[in-house]
Amino acid sequence: AIQYKDWHERVKAFRQLLEDKQIHPDWNWNKVLPIIVQDYRYEAIPKVNDKKKELKQWQTDERTRLDGEMRQKEQLIQQQFVQMLQSKFHQLVKKSYRHVKHILQEEEAYKAVERDALREEWYDRWRDNASEQYRKQKQQEKFCFVHCFFFFFFH
Repeated sequence: AIQYKDWHERVKAFRQLLEDKQIHPDWNWNKVLPIIVQDYRYEAIPKVNDKKKELKQWQTDERTRLDGEMRQKEQLIQQQFVQMLQSKFHQLVKKSYRHVKHILQEEEAYKAVERDALREEWYDRWRDNASEQYRKQKQQEKFCFVHCFFFFFFH
């Protein structure tokens, strides 16, 4: 039998077993047991109740890790989607989602968003901000034109 220095090392070996056997964070003990029982690391934690507790804790930690990865992935996809919209600013800014969908559907950043409702939500949020930006830009151009006109003709 393998000798472990301390409890931490035992838990580490048991957790590594769960990862190596690709145990799903939602599986119950009865499904996990036949998969891990033959591995020598199963014995790292001597008591069955402690093994069950550690499995539960690992599953909680694993779900948290997977949720974090999913959030990061979604943030990146959203970032790329907004960058795509920004690159087509003047073509899109005054149009509703249903009018621009056909323009965007071949773009990789568009395809990366799995749900159309999410695309529309992100587009509408972007368009609200972009419309305000566009309005300010036009206002500034108008202001500049009027000032330039008066400066040119009256100085």
